Amino acid sequence: MTYEKKYRALIPLPDRISVPNVKVRCPFHQDDTASLSINLDKGIWHCFGCGKSGNYRQFKEALVNGINCLVKKDIIEEKEKEKIEDEKTVIEDSVVNTFHERLLVIPSVLQWLRDKRGLPIEVVKQFKLGHDGKRITIPIPDEVGRWVNIRRYMPNSTVTQEKMLSYKPGTGKAALFPITNILRNKVVLLLEGEMDCLLGNWVGFNAVTVTGGAGTWRNSWNPLFADKVVYICYDRDIAGMEGSHKIALQLSHYAKDVFIIDLPLTEPKGADFTDYIVGHGHTKVDFQNLMDSALKFQVITTRPKEIEATIHDVHLSQASHKRYAYRRIRTRVMVVGKVLPPYVIPSKVKVVCQMGKAKCDECPLAEAKGEKELVIEKDDPAILDLLDITTRQLNDILKRVLGIPDGCKSMQLDIKDHYNVEMLLVAPEIDFTIEDSEYLVRAFYSVGHGVQSNRTYLLTGVSLPDPKTQHSTTLLYQVEPSQASIDRFRDGLEDSNTLDETRQLLAVFQIASCVQLADKVLKVHKNMGKKGRKNVHKKRIKMR
Repeated sequence: MTYEKKYRALIPLPDRISVPNVKVRCPFHQDDTASLSINLDKGIWHCFGCGKSGNYRQFKEALVNGINCLVKKDIIEEKEKEKIEDEKTVIEDSVVNTFHERLLVIPSVLQWLRDKRGLPIEVVKQFKLGHDGKRITIPIPDEVGRWVNIRRYMPNSTVTQEKMLSYKPGTGKAALFPITNILRNKVVLLLEGEMDCLLGNWVGFNAVTVTGGAGTWRNSWNPLFADKVVYICYDRDIAGMEGSHKIALQLSHYAKDVFIIDLPLTEPKGADFTDYIVGHGHTKVDFQNLMDSALKFQVITTRPKEIEATIHDVHLSQASHKRYAYRRIRTRVMVVGKVLPPYVIPSKVKVVCQMGKAKCDECPLAEAKGEKELVIEKDDPAILDLLDITTRQLNDILKRVLGIPDGCKSMQLDIKDHYNVEMLLVAPEIDFTIEDSEYLVRAFYSVGHGVQSNRTYLLTGVSLPDPKTQHSTTLLYQVEPSQASIDRFRDGLEDSNTLDETRQLLAVFQIASCVQLADKVLKVHKNMGKKGRKNVHKKRIKMR
C-alpha cells in the first residue's frame, strides 16, 4: 500500500493492515469512534465525523499548519475557495422566489411536470422550481446554499431552441446539483440532466447531476467522492455512454466502488431514467434491482504491470506465438537488413510545474513539489508507443505516463537523454546442424545502435504486440554477436568421435585415381535413390 508508510509517520495506524481502507481517530476534532477513513492505496481520506477530506498533502499540511487550511465538507483549500467565490455571480433570493411563485399559478406547466416528468408539487416546492415566462427554472445552489445559477428548461424544445440555458453570462459554470447529496451520503446516483435528477430524488435515491451535459466533468470534483459508492446511469446514446465511462474512469481512483447501469430499454432512442420510471412504469424497487445487478467498473489495461524475469529460449518462428506475449525471449538470428534511419526517443525526462491551480491537488506532481523525473527502461513496452508519432503526440504520451491530468498546460517537459531505436529485419540463422529448418523474416525493434547487417546475433527482448498494428514484434534490450552455426560445426569436429563419423560419411565422395569425376557424381546420385532425392527437395528454402 503506497501511502501506509507516509501516514504511519503522521498518525497512529493499526499494527497489521491487510486492506487498503483503514479507520482511525480523526486528529482534527474530538473523535471517540474512529470516524476517519484513509485509503492507503490512493492516499485520500475522509472523516465522517467532521466532514473534512482531501489527499495526503492536504492532510500533512493540516497537521503542520493547523486545521484552518481545510474547508469543512469540501476538499478545496481556503485560497482556492476564495478564488472560486470571486468568480461566482450570486443570484438574489428574490429572483428565485419570484420565478417559483409564478410557476405555482400555472396549472398547465405543473400538470406537464407531473404527467411527463413524474414531478409532483412536492418536488416543485422542495427544489423551488419556477417559471420565467418562457421556460421552467431550476435554481442551482452551491455547498453553502447560495444560488449560483438558474437553469432554464424548455419543454418540447425544437431544433432551433436550446433545451437548457443558464440564467445569464457568468452563471454558466458547470456545477454538481444538488451538491449536498454528495456531502451527506455514502451512496450516490449520477444521472444525466436536471430533470432526471429531480425525478431520481423524488423516487428515493441520492441523485446528483452535472449542470453541463454528459461530457462535462471537472477533476476538482473527484475527491468529493472519496470512499463513496457511485452508480452512473446516463442516457442510452453515444454521448451518454462515452460520458459515463469518462466519469467512471475518473472516479475509480477515488470512490470505493463505481458501477455503470445500462437501462434495459430499446425505445425510445436515447432512453433515460425518466423513460424507465415514467414512460415504462417501473418503480424504485425495479431500479434498485438494476443497481444491485450492475457490474463494477474496472480499469482494463492491455498489458501487464510487470514483465516476468524468466527468459525463454526460442526459435525465431516461435517468437510470435501467443504463449510468449509479454514475456522475455532469447533467439539466435541473422540480421538481413535495417530500416534507416533509427528513431530517437526520450530515455530520461524531467517535468517541472509551478502548481497552484485547483486541479493540481490530483496531480502526482503535488507530492513531488512540482518536480519529477521519468526514466524509461530499455525493456519498457511504452517505448513502442513513442515510435512513428509527432512531437505533440510524444508530449501527450509522456504526460499520460507521468499521470499528469488532461488539459494541463502549466507543466514543462525537459528531455535529459535519449535512446536510439533501430528496426531490424531478422531471419533464422542458417543452421547446418538441423535437417529441417524454416526461413522467415521478422521485424524487431532494438534499443541501441550499431547492429550490422549480414551478421548473426543472440537477441534478448520482450515479445509484444505493436501498439499501432497489433502485429507481433519484439522489443530488444540486449544484442550480442553470435557464433555462426558453421563455426559451431567446425568446433564440433574437434571431438574425435564426431571427426571419425564425419570422415565415414564423406568417404562416399572420395574419387579413386582411375575414376572420372563425372562418373563418380552419377554413381553418388544413383546410390541416393528416390528417397534420398526427396530429402534433397525438402531442403529447399521456404519463404514467408
